[in-house]
Amino acid sequence: MLSRRFILCISLFLAISYANAGYGEQTFVIFTLNHNIPEISRAKAKMLYTGKLKSIKPVGRVQLMDWQHNSSERASFYRQLANKTTGQINSLWASAAFSGKAKPPTPLQDTTSAAITQWLQDQNNGIAYAPQEDIPVNSKILLIVK
Repeated sequence: MLSRRFILCISLFLAISYANAGYGEQTFVIFTLNHNIPEISRAKAKMLYTGKLKSIKPVGRVQLMDWQHNSSERASFYRQLANKTTGQINSLWASAAFSGKAKPPTPLQDTTSAAITQWLQDQNNGIAYAPQEDIPVNSKILLIVK
């Protein structure tokens, strides 16, 4: 018969493994409609979405789309991409905007696939992110964030 201590240890191990595996997290895709924008590395995406990078060769300065500040999608995306909380991201962008070093991503009121597509059509060098199942068919995938 298994000891209580052994069962407790196994249960604790499984609970910690489950929590660290990111179960329940969505897969996000960073994408664009501009097929001249090249695929980007995770490090470059993190730099873009934390205000440390403003342009991508060969297209130059890019415009970033964001979800509303209180959305669960935004919180999950930044946690997965940059390992930052919404408060930490807000602080980074506030500092960058105040110093004039970077302009925060544009939060969209409507984050349906159609609204994101329209925003990207209006921004020649626009980059957006969305849950994998919501990206437009004609978009170019720049990075998958898991």
